[in-house]
Amino acid sequence: MKEIQVPKELKKELQKFNLYCRATTDDIKINWSYYYNEYEGLEFSYSNMHQVKYEGNIETYFDELIESFANEYHDILDDETDCNECTGAANLEINYSPVTSTFEIHTTIYTQDTHYYEHSKTFEELSKEPRSWWNPNGARLYEKLNDDNFVQSLIDENEGKTQFEMSFDGYGDSGSIEDGNYSASIENLGYEMLDLYAAGFENNEGGNGTIFFNLKDKEMNLEYYQNYEESIIGSSEEIRLV
Repeated sequence: MKEIQVPKELKKELQKFNLYCRATTDDIKINWSYYYNEYEGLEFSYSNMHQVKYEGNIETYFDELIESFANEYHDILDDETDCNECTGAANLEINYSPVTSTFEIHTTIYTQDTHYYEHSKTFEELSKEPRSWWNPNGARLYEKLNDDNFVQSLIDENEGKTQFEMSFDGYGDSGSIEDGNYSASIENLGYEMLDLYAAGFENNEGGNGTIFFNLKDKEMNLEYYQNYEESIIGSSEEIRLV
């Protein structure tokens, strides 16, 4: 464990501070949180130090210590977020225990994984897919795909075109199918495919993919990449004030 010598003129002040914290905070640790990203570096996020309400000179000393820790870990986080799976984002947590006069420091690194899904269906198979539980009574175009007259109407309203490829992309609770050269019915069918096979593609880290309709062969193919964010523990250490 690393140790830091407290200046002589602050030793008694630190003891008073520790006793005060133990008497007023039920031995709850004092913490400082920082958020890191590769573009803006390390930014202060939160601390409960102001809730202690201690009247003394120790706060300035703590500010200097925390600043030195943050400067040191900025370079460490530069290295830890430089990996193929990393998103370039991380957290730095600094906790101080008044019981042991010890700082606990650790980093959390955010990583991203991608899962691939593919669904190939005939129109006959699609027409038999069950409806979503949240919308059991709404109209569904895919239920008509086993009707040759309906499929021909789609061809007619798209001036004889029989093949359509559409891209979709989502992130942070927002997403859509990109505008394309096809009728509203084809686009609505695309959204129904998302509802069936890629529900939630717009949530959290999001997902993207393509939907392909072949009206002549009566087939649909959907390819879908879903992103997932996870976290791993990076560096950690303990530093005691003596």
